[in-house]
Amino acid sequence: MNNDSDTRLRMADSLSLLDSEAECPCPEREDECPEREEECREIPREVECENEAAVSRRAASAPSKTSAPSKTNAPSKTEQPPAQSKTAVSPSQTAKGTGPAGPPATPKPSKIPEAGKQAPGEGAPGEGAPAQAAQPALPPPAPANTPPQPAAEPEDEPEAAPLKLRVLIDMDGVLADFEAAALKLWRETYPSEPFVPLEERRGYHIKAQYAAVREDLGEKMANLYTTPEFFSSMEPIPGAVEAVKEICNLENTEVFICTVSLRNFDNCLPEKYDWVREKFGPDFVDRIIICRDKTMIRGHLLIDDKDTITGLLAKPSWEHVLMTSYHNKNLELLPPRKRLDSWTSDWKSIIENKRKELTGK
Repeated sequence: MNNDSDTRLRMADSLSLLDSEAECPCPEREDECPEREEECREIPREVECENEAAVSRRAASAPSKTSAPSKTNAPSKTEQPPAQSKTAVSPSQTAKGTGPAGPPATPKPSKIPEAGKQAPGEGAPGEGAPAQAAQPALPPPAPANTPPQPAAEPEDEPEAAPLKLRVLIDMDGVLADFEAAALKLWRETYPSEPFVPLEERRGYHIKAQYAAVREDLGEKMANLYTTPEFFSSMEPIPGAVEAVKEICNLENTEVFICTVSLRNFDNCLPEKYDWVREKFGPDFVDRIIICRDKTMIRGHLLIDDKDTITGLLAKPSWEHVLMTSYHNKNLELLPPRKRLDSWTSDWKSIIENKRKELTGK
């Protein structure tokens, strides 16, 4: 009987506490009020259940704007269960009148998957268990008696294009007889003036040698080879035209006429083109290179009657072969310099030796 009386008293106290929920002086949220929380911790579970039923009936009949739901019906954002105080007793102990409850049971820790693994059933939202990575298929085992297959032979690399030997050939004094044409025109124009025989010619510049005989003769000679039809009237050096055509027909060989124009080129340039077209044909005109600096022209051999050729490049790409002329017969060349005495001499050996030097064959 005493136990029933105590239970009714507790219920009455609980109802009075519920009636005062709306007037909670705590400025914090009602469901987080520390004063009510301490009081609620001492209410047995059976009383809480009866209180919940009573509150539900009262709320259904007369809902209040200021009334707040019970702590058990309106979980907070954190939804943490109330901590048990040292004086709290379990419902079964209250009903039986036993002593205070022991320490709460420690929950078993959940199994944390290893790094890099997912627990079964986990994955992206809306997906089932994650699919495992596909393993590469292994080739089927070869039969026991299968002979080993020979290794595939590497494909042959395409052979590089053969080297084309480029031969550059000067025009005046190498293909066209400049010295003989100048002496002929001099004697026709100035029959009473002294002249320099071809056998006595020395030095590349004919103007300088005539000026050495008499100062005014140098300018007279310079005026002769700028007159019209001088370059077009020059005769070919014996064997030059035939030799050049034969060089052009050699395998992997190309020929260009590399010549310097006079500064007064009004007659020089067109007459040189006419001379080449007449002696070698119209297609050979495309092989003419007219320049002021032969060191800038790329080639492998340069056949020229000038003994020293200088320019912007100290080491040109070509090897100089000195063509023998009247003015350079007396010069002695030191090895490895080469000389070509005439187009009737062995010019083929000079070309083929240069080809072997470049290709190693």
